[in-house]
Amino acid sequence: MSLTVEHLVAAGKTFEEKFPDDFADLKQKTSGLSEEEQQKQYGILVNAVNGDADAQAKMKEIYKNEPSQHGTPEQVQHFVECFPEEFRDKLSALFKSLEA
Repeated sequence: MSLTVEHLVAAGKTFEEKFPDDFADLKQKTSGLSEEEQQKQYGILVNAVNGDADAQAKMKEIYKNEPSQHGTPEQVQHFVECFPEEFRDKLSALFKSLEA
């Protein structure tokens, strides 16, 4: 099964409900992004989790060039917990690879 934008949106809603302080902090960090840019980054994340090497490279580039938009390791872990179980390992591995 592949991760979809719908999974991402649902996880975002769960994240907001379960971890409101983390959600508010990350929303503040990304408030400078246009809606279009946010949607583009969602698509990149989904494709990266699904194994697209170009999307994974693009995420590394974004991660390196936009450090102010990142959550703390704890926030990232909380976000990953909001996804269906079958995607958590892939998400964790992806975020760990970005920190390397």
